[in-house]
Amino acid sequence: MTDSLYSEVPEEPSKTQKKKDSLEMQRLGADLSRLSGKELDRLDLSAELRSSVDVAQSIKHRTALKRQHKYIGRLLRQVDTEFIRSELQKLQSQGRDATKLHHRLESWRDRLLAEGDAAIGDLLVVAPDVDRQYLRQLLRKGQSEAKLGKAPRSARLLYKYLREVFS
Repeated sequence: MTDSLYSEVPEEPSKTQKKKDSLEMQRLGADLSRLSGKELDRLDLSAELRSSVDVAQSIKHRTALKRQHKYIGRLLRQVDTEFIRSELQKLQSQGRDATKLHHRLESWRDRLLAEGDAAIGDLLVVAPDVDRQYLRQLLRKGQSEAKLGKAPRSARLLYKYLREVFS
């Protein structure tokens, strides 16, 4: 008879679990405060939450920022955060993809400038619609600029061209 009495009372989360949840919301608030205004607009936050995040972005003092993140975490506990988390994850994966592409383009640029025509053949296998003539012209200029110690204008143009090709 006493077992049924206890089973009807919903179990409240422990104090430790409440602290973990609170810290998780504070971390989510800190992640939100690192986003740009355009990215925050995608999240469609409430006015109070958005203004709190904007305030956090303007705070420079560490202690005040920590206090603001706690406040944002408190506001987030009142909101369903699944949409925010999924959008934040999408934004972070887009950033990683952009970084990977950047490193790939830099690698191709450096390889093309170092190896010349041999690397062009390998590039044509990966991207067959490359303009060979324009690419060779950029390579010649880039290599001569490097020998003369000039600013790497052609290397920058080569990077831009590779970005167009791979995008």
